[in-house]
Amino acid sequence: MGYKFIKLTSEEELILEQGSKNHPKSYFRKRCACILLSNRGYDIKSLAALYQTRINTIGKWFTNWNERGIEGLQIIQGRGRKASLSIVPAELVQDIKESQLIVHI
Repeated sequence: MGYKFIKLTSEEELILEQGSKNHPKSYFRKRCACILLSNRGYDIKSLAALYQTRINTIGKWFTNWNERGIEGLQIIQGRGRKASLSIVPAELVQDIKESQLIVHI
């Protein structure tokens, strides 16, 4: 973790203020606001309590900000559980497999 506070330039503050007010995703607005509050002197423990999350989560947001800037506050594409395909009933899948075997014979 290692980051007690985030220190921002005026340009970074402006970018984060815009993100915290105008971004369509609430998670992104929250992360921008959190970084801004750190710049204003809020410590990680206070931010974790404010955002009702773990200290490690806030630390990860800080790390992502320091490593990748505003892009680091986005959710990484492809993470999380992958959707399972259950649109087609299993019986229909089996019927299709059997019919393809018959066609090839």
